[in-house]
Amino acid sequence: MPDLVLIYSLFPNAGDAHDCCRTLLEERLIVSANRLAPAISYINSGDEVETAEEHPVFFNTSHVLAETVIGRITQMHRYAVPAIVAIPVSHTAPLFADWTKEPATD
Repeated sequence: MPDLVLIYSLFPNAGDAHDCCRTLLEERLIVSANRLAPAISYINSGDEVETAEEHPVFFNTSHVLAETVIGRITQMHRYAVPAIVAIPVSHTAPLFADWTKEPATD
């Protein structure tokens, strides 16, 4: 099994998503991030359903760093209860798996 975890999170705006990606890369907690196009989220908040535009991001990291990444995203996030989900990767292209093992270089 590859030593790779995808961490998925949603941000309220593109700027927050961008800043989180850059910070985690600069801190060497992730090997890459994928910011996706804005999505419409549907949230059940008691008696009514709310909708909001949110900005999804996939962060690529190792199993060892996953908890640290989740904690760091939580610290930077403006939501009181941010959606942050870690998804272990069971299979990937061998070249990509090797690339994610390489330490980042300046």
